[in-house]
Parts: sequence; C-alpha cells; structure tokens
Amino acid sequence: MTIFHLRDLISGKRKRIKAADVKVITVPHFKGLKVEAMFNWATNHEEVMKAFPSVHREREDLPRPYVANVINTIKAAEFGAWVNKMVNERNSAR
Repeated sequence: MTIFHLRDLISGKRKRIKAADVKVITVPHFKGLKVEAMFNWATNHEEVMKAFPSVHREREDLPRPYVANVINTIKAAEFGAWVNKMVNERNSAR
C-alpha cells in the first residue's frame, strides 16, 4: 500500500474495512482463479473496487489472499458462488 492509498482511505475516497468485519475465504490455485481474474470479477462491482487502490499498478502488488478476502468481505455470497463455479468447471474438465 502506498501513502496515496492511505490518504484516500483517511479522506473517505476509498472504503475502509475493519479487521473485525473481514470474512476470510480460501481460494484454490486453479486456472481461472488468479488475482487478475478476481479483479476482473470485482470490476463489475463498484463498491468492491472502492476498497482497493485506485491506481492499477498499486493493485498489482497486493497479495492474493488479501484480494480474495477483501472481495469476499464485501460480496460474500456472489464471490463465493463465483469461486465455487470456477472450481466446479475445473473439476468437471478433469
């Protein structure tokens, strides 16, 4: 995280998530569940993207579990369903 993202969090331009509110999810390392795919899913949900840095380059350095947990905290049902769909697609292709 950069000082610019922290500034946006404090000013209210970006969404803060309290540690007590975090909903942890374990996303397997399957094809279609990379960080880029998670961000592609999240771009359709403005409230999720408000929790991430506004600069694309800053988002690239975020850890995979962090990205998954932030998305899951804000959109648990939809994101969990999407992850399960991707896992089922991968399992049926085997």
